[in-house]
Amino acid sequence: MSSIVIDLQDEILSSNCDIVQILRRAHVIAVKLGLKEFDQWISYELNGYPDQNACPDYRKVRVLICSPCRRQRIRKVFYRGSCHVQAK
Repeated sequence: MSSIVIDLQDEILSSNCDIVQILRRAHVIAVKLGLKEFDQWISYELNGYPDQNACPDYRKVRVLICSPCRRQRIRKVFYRGSCHVQAK
């Protein structure tokens, strides 16, 4: 088991690492070691969070969507708030 963990550590430190591949390997390790909370987090990162309340702050971004107004130099705000971001 230690060699698969060391391999994962080496891959994480690599300059051209693939985060999805790393999470999949971490999932295998978490299942083998019985790390249920860690495996649940990995599953959410790979497949999305069930709702915005469960989504951690680092997955949320504040957005402001605007459009230029022709007659004025003021932008009209269409949406202001935060949205859930999921990497694909």
